[in-house]
Amino acid sequence: MNYTHRLATPEDSQAIAPLWAEFAAERANIDPSMKLKPNFDYEKYVSYQLNKSLSYCYILEAQTNNQTQIVGCIFIYFYDEAPPPTLPAEFLEEHELENPFLPRRIGSVLGMYVQPEHRQPENIQLLANVAIQKAQEMEVSDIDLLIAADQKGMQALLKRSGFTPTAVQFSKHYEISPNNNSPSLHPPHPELDVPEPPLPGAIPLRDPKTNELVYNNQDKPVFIYPITDSNGQLIKTSKNLPIYPTPLR
Repeated sequence: MNYTHRLATPEDSQAIAPLWAEFAAERANIDPSMKLKPNFDYEKYVSYQLNKSLSYCYILEAQTNNQTQIVGCIFIYFYDEAPPPTLPAEFLEEHELENPFLPRRIGSVLGMYVQPEHRQPENIQLLANVAIQKAQEMEVSDIDLLIAADQKGMQALLKRSGFTPTAVQFSKHYEISPNNNSPSLHPPHPELDVPEPPLPGAIPLRDPKTNELVYNNQDKPVFIYPITDSNGQLIKTSKNLPIYPTPLR
């Protein structure tokens, strides 16, 4: 039997979905705090991941008797801890306060799964190597991975590849009542400086570089209004959304 790998495409979603369902089931079996949602749509989930920016999936294919079958996959993703250059000044200050460490360019693994009958060490290494190669191509400064405690083989493989263990994660699960009036763990939303629109549908104009409100010479916020026809009726898109004029710069 011959094994190869390639970058997955959205057309592979249906074939990858059962693998990811098996991955999730194994994950839930290892960690009792991870409970699966009933009737979860894995195909839609995989399709969503494949269409996300900075998210990639490589698949392991087995060829036998002129038949090719997807038998494994690895999902990887990348992100920058530094704030985007377009972040407004007030959010930039908040970002600086939240983290004392210098930002890193991170590569990480959402998950890897290979069907049990195909879990030869060379197949695991094949997927691991292509993920590392992609991380090098993306010029990351660090690769962060979370490995289950029972995956001794994967831990040994990573050590051979130059990875070092930097933390140990402990978990303890508590059963809570779904109807319990628990305190909210969602932070309050900051108050946005959105002025009251003079007419329904009007939206405040913001500077595209700073995201600050634009004011006129009377120190009042400038609004843009949806386009209407000669009868005063809104002109809408095919999705029934109002159309706004492009502001002059």
